[in-house]
Amino acid sequence: EPNYYDRLAAIPRLEALALLVSAAATAFVMASWKASKPAMVGAALPILFLAIGTQAIAPPAAYILVVPLMLCSFGMAMADRIAPPLGVVVSALVATIVTGFMLAHAHPMFQGVGPTLPMVAALPLALSVLSLLPLWPGTIRRTAVLAGGVLMIAAAAVAISVKMAPIAETVAAYADTKS
Repeated sequence: EPNYYDRLAAIPRLEALALLVSAAATAFVMASWKASKPAMVGAALPILFLAIGTQAIAPPAAYILVVPLMLCSFGMAMADRIAPPLGVVVSALVATIVTGFMLAHAHPMFQGVGPTLPMVAALPLALSVLSLLPLWPGTIRRTAVLAGGVLMIAAAAVAISVKMAPIAETVAAYADTKS
């Protein structure tokens, strides 16, 4: 890749782009989401199977799936068992912890695979969205679609800024793209 070092310099903007696109995708999906126990369990099953497989094949690496999945199941269970104001607070706390945990791991994952494989953000996004499901029972469709549209416009602006930016000053002197 002739622009490898330039793309490395763009990682912070590319991470912002991945975050904006992920948030927009979440808003669009949640615009039609109807919260129910079977729907939440169904959303968790693929990640559960992935966590079981990871635990069987690579136990030291499984924590990145197992810990958030356990917290998500706790948040889902507590959403219905605790009275509404406190249940929402507990679910929001769980969602904050899981999302923070996944963002803390998404950054090194993104840097580890490089800027040419942004799909690495899919797993942290899936676990973060899973933690948000108990909080999403009454989303107004129009609001969610509007938020998704605004986020996509912001993502397009970031993508254009990355594409149009001049070659980074930190590109190695011997790189083909250095002028």
